[in-house]
Amino acid sequence: VAIKVIDKRKAKQDYYVLKNMKREPRIHQMIKHPNIVQLYETLETDNSYYMVMELCLGGDLLDRICDKKRLVEQEVRRY
Repeated sequence: VAIKVIDKRKAKQDYYVLKNMKREPRIHQMIKHPNIVQLYETLETDNSYYMVMELCLGGDLLDRICDKKRLVEQEVRRY
């Protein structure tokens, strides 16, 4: 699994994160699709939110797009 950690103190400073930090897990758990990362569990402590998600190896797609600047159609189809 991969665990996404959201610091509540930092989230309070970012309106977008604050607005969506409870909504994202609810929506994510409703979606069951083989091409979308599965959310298994959400946990909350006094200081943080934790989202336990399916581990996807191979890196971040956004990083790959930024590195290459442009992906060819054949490569995009693979993703």
